[in-house]
Amino acid sequence: MISDRFSLRAAGVILGVLLVTQTWVFAAKAKDKYWRHNYAEAQAEAQQAGKPLLLHFHAVWCPPCKLMEAQVLHTAEVKRALCDRVVGVKLDYDQHGDIAEKYGVDTLPADVLISPSGKVLSKTVGFQNTTQYVAGMATAEKRTFDEVTLAKKAAEAKRLAEERALALKNNPPPKIEEIVPEEIEPPKKSKLIVGLDGYCPVTLWRTREWSKGKPAFGADYQGVRFYFSSLADRDDFIAEPTRYAPQLLGCDPVALWETERAIAGTAKYAAFFDGELYLFNALANRDRFKQSPPQFTKTRHVNLHEIERADTRLGMKD
Repeated sequence: MISDRFSLRAAGVILGVLLVTQTWVFAAKAKDKYWRHNYAEAQAEAQQAGKPLLLHFHAVWCPPCKLMEAQVLHTAEVKRALCDRVVGVKLDYDQHGDIAEKYGVDTLPADVLISPSGKVLSKTVGFQNTTQYVAGMATAEKRTFDEVTLAKKAAEAKRLAEERALALKNNPPPKIEEIVPEEIEPPKKSKLIVGLDGYCPVTLWRTREWSKGKPAFGADYQGVRFYFSSLADRDDFIAEPTRYAPQLLGCDPVALWETERAIAGTAKYAAFFDGELYLFNALANRDRFKQSPPQFTKTRHVNLHEIERADTRLGMKD
């Protein structure tokens, strides 16, 4: 009988302690609007707000935990930081052992700060005063801001790259056509500068074929004599010479860009870009032009007296 009475009294004491403890925990939760108590909800809230998540691990049997609860966790400075800087959640170590194990927590009290992307920003164990606690939250907020900013910049760069790729796909650059005559017969020497080695620029523009012009159907443009296959071609040229004549007075645009020298191109190395004819003095220059035509087409004006000719040739022969 005595043994049974003792057992009943002991059970009553234990039950009373548990009830008091649970009452204290529930009362603390009820009056605490700054701290969360559900891990999943706090995690979702932090990710949606773009804020760090603060995990505060504690236990009812931990004296330093109770000291932080009484002196730190509910100060005005901490409450302000919980509103402005982070989303804080309290986790009972005995009830959330799986989460504690996930973040390597085995000493109490412990605080783990996590970025919205799930990266651990810091982990602190032991008692912290208010100044230390708030400073840790401020640092986490800055690191999160930097991480979010970098992510936004990366996303924006990716978006712009995709837009450029789509624009290029929908609006491809003009095709560069290589025009190489099978044979170029050097014309006879004369005092005139003959453009395109005597080939008709109008026929070349229309058909992309090399056709010898006739001296009887000649016309001068910017100091250069051009020959045409027919009188009609000559008249078309006179009406719109800039459409048919080689650009830059037949000078190599690559050489002009790189050396600022007006070096005559040759009909042997010719190419159309965006409907305009360009001449080059070397195959390598034409290949470079094909890689980035806009770079070389925006060049200065060329005067006839500036042009350097080999054997009085202007890519356009005498």
